[in-house]
Amino acid sequence: MDQVVVRGFFKDKSEAALFIGSLGSPFLMVGFAALYPSVFNVTTTIALSYIALGAYLTLCFYPYFKAVEKTEASILVAMFQLTPVLVFFLGWLFLGETVSLESLIGSLLVVLGSVFITFDFKTNRLDRRALWFMSLSVIMLSLYYVLTRAATIEHDWKAIAFWMAVGSFLLGLGVIGSVKTYRDIFLSTLQKGNRSYLVICLSQEVVYYTGIIISVAAISKTTSVGLAKSVMSIEPVYAFIAASICGLFFPQIFERLEKKRFFAWKMGCIAFSIFGIYLIYAN
Repeated sequence: MDQVVVRGFFKDKSEAALFIGSLGSPFLMVGFAALYPSVFNVTTTIALSYIALGAYLTLCFYPYFKAVEKTEASILVAMFQLTPVLVFFLGWLFLGETVSLESLIGSLLVVLGSVFITFDFKTNRLDRRALWFMSLSVIMLSLYYVLTRAATIEHDWKAIAFWMAVGSFLLGLGVIGSVKTYRDIFLSTLQKGNRSYLVICLSQEVVYYTGIIISVAAISKTTSVGLAKSVMSIEPVYAFIAASICGLFFPQIFERLEKKRFFAWKMGCIAFSIFGIYLIYAN
């Protein structure tokens, strides 16, 4: 859906979709606060720190949205498999999680699979633009997961998730309100004929932050932040298959895989990375 929105409407200002989408957070915040009123039982300092964390999380996806402008989202999502590897090492460095030979080998496999999935068969070279943007996004996200794990050790995950959603909303509101370019784009989505893109952006945010809430809860229950992140590693398989199917019906938005070997190469890279993650956490 990110690719549909970016290439269908936002084009060279893909990050506008990120900020406009963040305005959908209140739809989830109201219901969440009604279910768990304890989210307000925190100090102002703590609330502000998690608001900042939520704003930071939103910015983590800025490079990803820029990459979607030129590269298939299914490939970019697969590159997010680098995140468990970096989270694993940050967890070892700051949280005392253990490292084994199998984990090191698995990390190497994930890195190789994630890098080579960007290979462009048309130019016979790696997509350096995608590598740059996604590497930046992965580094930022990895730091987020470690910070979240540290936060859940001290505080209730529900309060953390709620105030993070507030932070995402405030960032989007602030950016759209203060930057004329984004404000004009937002106003244009309110016009007849463009409202479907606004609905998609806001709906995406609700689904996205539902996932964030679940991930924060999972991080709070596990003894390894890397392990909690690694369970998401199967996502690229679904994303790539879905994008391949969409390519048959919407070639103007999704790149069509004309040759079976292209499909086999991409799936092989994904499988390579998933096996690497298995080695990291099998022990």
